[in-house]
Amino acid sequence: MISHANVVAQRLQVQQITPKNRTKVLAALPFYHITGIAHEVHLPIVLNAHVYVLPTYNLDTLLRTVSENRIQELLIAPPILIRLVQDSATVSKYDLTAVKRFSSGDAPLLGKVLKLLEQKFPGTGFKQGYGMTETCSAITSHPPSMYAYKYAGRGGMLVGSTEAKIVDPNTGEEYGTGRSGEIWACGPQVAMG
Repeated sequence: MISHANVVAQRLQVQQITPKNRTKVLAALPFYHITGIAHEVHLPIVLNAHVYVLPTYNLDTLLRTVSENRIQELLIAPPILIRLVQDSATVSKYDLTAVKRFSSGDAPLLGKVLKLLEQKFPGTGFKQGYGMTETCSAITSHPPSMYAYKYAGRGGMLVGSTEAKIVDPNTGEEYGTGRSGEIWACGPQVAMG
């Protein structure tokens, strides 16, 4: 179960690494998804930000909302990011010069997609995160110093007050660097029991 304290902790953790000028949030993810509720409903409250809610996903509506409201950060799912680099006809109809960074975390993006994103949207950055429902969204994220595309293939840094280790899934033995295994994390945002 996710407690109220878990939700508050995650908001404070993410607020610490969110630029102070983030005053507009595009709500393009569904609110039943942990990232949608955590970063598009709860986080804007502590940021004192305006939220632009899309009634349903439609690329034209999303891009029009971004263009008209000069939204600077787009937290969107990988399939939408892929469509942004593939659908030049639709994207070119809108002024997206206000966009400073893209943000995602639902799944990894191929390097070629990130390269195309950087080429099609020069001057932007990319923010990656890692987490799950049980962590109220994130255990890692890129701080502002890591918004450059050269960091985009990495999961970021641990958010505040979080510990994590990689272990052998069968024995629980902690691994050193460079090995794949199971992630064990603890912090105030991690669900109870």
